[in-house]
Amino acid sequence: MEPVGPERRSLTWMPGALEAFQFRNFRWLWSGSFTSNLARSMRVFIRALMVYEMTQSALWLAAVNASISAPMLFMPFIGGVLADRIDRRQLVLWTEALLGALWTAVAALILSGHIEAWHFIISSLISGTVQSVGRPGHQTMVASVVDRDALSNAVALDSTAQSAPGILAPAIGGILMVLVGGGWAFAVTAALQWYTVLSLVMMRWQTGAGLERATRRRTAFGDLAEGFKFIWNEKVLLSLITVGVCGSVLGGSYNFLLPVFKDILGTDNVGLSALYTATSLGALAGTVVAAMFSRFRRLGWLLLVASLGYASFVVVFANSRVLLLSVVILFTSATMHTLFNTVTNSMLQLSAPDHLRGRIMSVRTFIQGLSPIGLSITATAAELWGAPTGVMLGGSLYGIAALVVYILNPGLRNFNAEESVTIREARGG
Repeated sequence: MEPVGPERRSLTWMPGALEAFQFRNFRWLWSGSFTSNLARSMRVFIRALMVYEMTQSALWLAAVNASISAPMLFMPFIGGVLADRIDRRQLVLWTEALLGALWTAVAALILSGHIEAWHFIISSLISGTVQSVGRPGHQTMVASVVDRDALSNAVALDSTAQSAPGILAPAIGGILMVLVGGGWAFAVTAALQWYTVLSLVMMRWQTGAGLERATRRRTAFGDLAEGFKFIWNEKVLLSLITVGVCGSVLGGSYNFLLPVFKDILGTDNVGLSALYTATSLGALAGTVVAAMFSRFRRLGWLLLVASLGYASFVVVFANSRVLLLSVVILFTSATMHTLFNTVTNSMLQLSAPDHLRGRIMSVRTFIQGLSPIGLSITATAAELWGAPTGVMLGGSLYGIAALVVYILNPGLRNFNAEESVTIREARGG
């Protein structure tokens, strides 16, 4: 069933880089995604401060972070099946509402003085599970609220709703911690989460929109197997996922080593802050570049430039010993990395038949959940051979792996957005 007509409203003056904002439903979806991600980023900052103040233990911090990431290794597949079986807005609405209720309860615990460190582990585990189930639904909704020719732009703009909060959240969270304390700071994040729920309610959505009802109902396992079979037979999709896994496992975990590079670069905490800020600003710049190139149809070549460019700048950063140069390199590498992730999402969305979209996008969420594995590999290499060598090795292996995939699959580097839509329509997508 086709989603309720993505209707262009009165915002016809929107420039090309903001094309998707012409759609009323997308504006609501984007604003809700922004507040949800802002709340999440603020909680990460506030929770880390509170856990460390309560325990004075790095192991507790690691346990909280692991409890968030662990569900992403298996729960996204359940979310993907649900996104293809039930109404997608209802799926996202209920998962966001559960998060709102969860963080309201945590805020109440803090304000009542009954919070303990283990509460943060349990709540983080629940949050990671709920987010993992809901995220494929959100990603499929992006394709349901805009026209197909605006899909790449919508994916790019949706990425800004994920990256921009990461820049604002530490400052806002820090100010709230000073002014009102952790309990009320958590209450603010809960309020932001409830706005996300409101934004979903405000969308004009036909019940069952974006849901193709199969004449022959499979079991949930059968649905999941169908999705994996489709990916296996579609070489472009398989190649996209392969490059994504390589990036998550080999090339995407150097940020946690930045405190080590502070000593290597001979700088202080101000310099370390500059490195983190460059990474955040670069991520935001990557979404802007992706939005500007959203009408560029040769997405395969854009992905090639982004992935190899990212790998190259990671290697250069590992060998830099000048703070200013490292800041510039981190900004550029983060730009390339975000551009790669955004273009990957666009290509997945453009290649996915609507009735399989949730299951295909769930694999993307699973790839993001592999980051702790990449962190462990990079940390081990850094421990054995030093941080610069560990980071350089990871970046080099990622670049080589990506190049091999591109060489073996000409369909990936020659991917054309217009042709992909035509092929998908011919197959009944």
